Amino acid sequence: MEYKARIEVAIPKGVPNKTKGDLLEDLAEKLLRIQQYKVVKQLRITGTELDLLCEHRVNRRNIYVECKAYRNSISADVLTKLLGTVHSKEYQEGWLISTGPLSKDAKGFQHEWENKPTAESQKLSIYPPEMVIEALILARIVKRLPYDLAVKTIGNEDQLGDPTLLITEYGVFWTIACLEGGVPVGVLVYSTETGDLIKDHELLRKLSQTDTSQCELNFEYIFSLPKLNFEPAMNPVIEVEHGETWTDYRPARPEDFVGRKEAQEQILHLLKDVRNGISFTRVFAVKGDSGMGKSSLIAKLRNRVRNQHYSSKFYIYAVDVRASTDSSYILWSVLECLRNAAELGFGTNNPTDLKITNSVNPFESPSIKEFLTQLEQNKQVVCLVFDQFEELYSKPEMFGIFEATQRLLLSAVAAQSNLVLGFAWKTDSTVQQDHPAYYLWHRLADHRMEVELGRFTSSEASKAISIFQKELGEQLRTDLRRQLTENNQGYPWLLKKLCIHVYDTVRSGISQSELVDKDLDVESLFDKDLQELSTSERTCLKMIAESSPADWYEVLDASDQEVIRGLQGKRLIIRSGDRLNLYWDIFREYVLTQTVPSIALSYLPGSSIRAMLKVGEKLNSTESKSFSELGKLCSLSEKTIVNVIRDLKMFGIATVKSSKIKLAEAMETSDQVKLLQRLRHVLQSHALTMRLSSHDPSEIITTQHIIDLLKQINPTAMHKENTWKVYAEKMGHWLSVTGYLVQRKNDWVFEDQGKVNLEYLTKTRKGRKSGGVSIFLGETSPARTIECLDHIRENTVFSVEKIKDKGYRNAINALRGLGIIKYELGTHTLNGLEKIPSKEIVWDAASKEKTIQKVMNFLKNHPTADGKSVGKFINREYKRDWSKGSEVRVGNSLRQWTIWVYTGIHQKQIPKPPGRIETSSERQMPIFENE
Repeated sequence: MEYKARIEVAIPKGVPNKTKGDLLEDLAEKLLRIQQYKVVKQLRITGTELDLLCEHRVNRRNIYVECKAYRNSISADVLTKLLGTVHSKEYQEGWLISTGPLSKDAKGFQHEWENKPTAESQKLSIYPPEMVIEALILARIVKRLPYDLAVKTIGNEDQLGDPTLLITEYGVFWTIACLEGGVPVGVLVYSTETGDLIKDHELLRKLSQTDTSQCELNFEYIFSLPKLNFEPAMNPVIEVEHGETWTDYRPARPEDFVGRKEAQEQILHLLKDVRNGISFTRVFAVKGDSGMGKSSLIAKLRNRVRNQHYSSKFYIYAVDVRASTDSSYILWSVLECLRNAAELGFGTNNPTDLKITNSVNPFESPSIKEFLTQLEQNKQVVCLVFDQFEELYSKPEMFGIFEATQRLLLSAVAAQSNLVLGFAWKTDSTVQQDHPAYYLWHRLADHRMEVELGRFTSSEASKAISIFQKELGEQLRTDLRRQLTENNQGYPWLLKKLCIHVYDTVRSGISQSELVDKDLDVESLFDKDLQELSTSERTCLKMIAESSPADWYEVLDASDQEVIRGLQGKRLIIRSGDRLNLYWDIFREYVLTQTVPSIALSYLPGSSIRAMLKVGEKLNSTESKSFSELGKLCSLSEKTIVNVIRDLKMFGIATVKSSKIKLAEAMETSDQVKLLQRLRHVLQSHALTMRLSSHDPSEIITTQHIIDLLKQINPTAMHKENTWKVYAEKMGHWLSVTGYLVQRKNDWVFEDQGKVNLEYLTKTRKGRKSGGVSIFLGETSPARTIECLDHIRENTVFSVEKIKDKGYRNAINALRGLGIIKYELGTHTLNGLEKIPSKEIVWDAASKEKTIQKVMNFLKNHPTADGKSVGKFINREYKRDWSKGSEVRVGNSLRQWTIWVYTGIHQKQIPKPPGRIETSSERQMPIFENE
């Protein structure tokens, strides 16, 4: 049988990456010794990357070697950068030694390079995994995989997957995957020194605890072989289900689905572009808060592509992630998706031929690879959608499944085949910024398409109510229909809950007229669901809610089967494979906390009010702009632009489509007043505004009080205290400029002024800005500022509070004023500094500071001016309204800084930085002359 071996460098979990680098170094040196090279110089880049400068022992030929212990594909950029280094440093040759496979574009680069003239092509040697393995075998460093022995051991060649050369601190081993039902479940391990099968329990346990991509497989599979009958494995995959009736709380039946036309067309358009070979995107996400209809949309699309127009072109297979128990679920999902597609005429004619032999990248499995090739030739597209994807990062025990999904996602992007992956992603779930899911999603920003489901439009809600009316079998009273329309607030889950309540009530014999006079309160409806349960049913329901998705057998052990069946009959719980869930996440929250979702807006802006206005003023309703275009127009970083655009969307100021932004249709113009008026209108319904409005007008509102309110409004947010403080201060400023709060020194009072407060926007520049021009105040001396910078430069991210405790409070402000450190969302960071002395950094920043340049020009015209005069000049120049004491203090400081800068310019070397800020009487240095 033909197979393709891989290489992995694996270390125990939790061990520093340096260990991986050491193993990589040992592998590299073995390969180099084979070629008669010795290492002259070693440069460790990261724990998984090593650069070596080597020399041939005989002909003295020097080569530059890059070693990369990657598992993901190597891109063509790596090769072009290596080649650039070889040329710029005038090395005779460059090598790439990689444990990761070459990507599609890298293979294309390799093919083109190898076809160049010999003199040129010899300057670059590429050693992908298969060549590294072959070199090690030819040098007799490792023995070949005893494949025939593995076949004999397992008893059936069809149950063997692809092998891996596993390099660990315990030795180098061959592992080969063992398949059940076409999916890897275990591994056999062989010694590369003797070729013997490893049966040492302790060694196998240690290998399974390394960070190998196979760690989820059974490393002690050999001990279960005598008990195996090799019967077909049971398929654990559960497809996304839809309701059987209109009143079913599961995803809507396709015939009951309403609206979301734009979302449907977005996804279908992507599938068409992939089919026509004009899109590089292979991943999409359906995003939205709980109850917005993500699963219903997927079920609708799955049904829609079965019609005559699409049935031979597209196939959609949607799986429920909540049914997963281990990482094999992801591979099973791929296999079942392709097998079901094959049965409908997609790809291969024989579905049983399909099997996954490569657990790391299933698309490299020979049968899968051939299937994908046939899809492309037949102009067919298969789409695999993972619903309830947030479950993979909600619990620690799901982490292995998440990692398997991550590998699959990256492989799909790299493969660029006719397989598209989709994800239903709940946006109101909490993802901490240090969780891999957060980084994964942002890492793939350029490779994915996002489909966001917001609230229902009035027309969508109206159509849904019309369908409900047909199901009810009688005409809805006008006043009841209006009540349903006004009470749902655009939330599909709420509308359905209200309609089902009306349905059940009317069917029970109560007239529509009686319902009109009753408040359709969702909390009371949820409570009604619970009141109708027995004590044992309530206990079981809460147990499922606490561990959702709950294990079927664990619940069965703790409860009675009749109780579970009763809850299913009442449609309060649903079963996905061997997992149990409540019918809605929203109902689950109510069972656990006795609270329903707050309908009031609780969104917290990520940008400053000025950045938002700066970007908003650049928008119009006819011309769309890209993120990068707005960043250049407004001189804002990519991160800041992303935060601003998110805020503009949330407050209904802008719309985003295909990464293009334009002014929302509801906005007449984008002038500053109109933007602030829109913010005022939206913030009126913000949960914080509503809570603050209940305060007595004389009650002082502190930052800490706002922090406490925000924590109550956002109980699932896992922010640090400093981040809460930033959000609180930001909301204080936003509510002040929109006319809801009035500032009293460092605090506020609630006083609705009935209009936006432009005067506040002009006044609150924190003493640092006026008219858009930065004001550097020189809060401390140059010497103290440099001393502070020396103290913090060891770490690019640091705790500003600890540094302030050491007496550097004013120095921190000076460094911020000079742009040497920056402050965003509660974190101070050094602003892209090179490794040069702190004195040079501070002097250079000060010499470019516009405020100091203004003082310098002033002193040239007034060479004997003292600090008081300088302070008066700056106060007048920037219209600051400072006190006389502030004028003297700031003037003395700026005069000292300016003299230090001017002296360095004229002496052409940086002088010793002055220490304590001196008064004018202590230091009169008329070094300025009229020019």
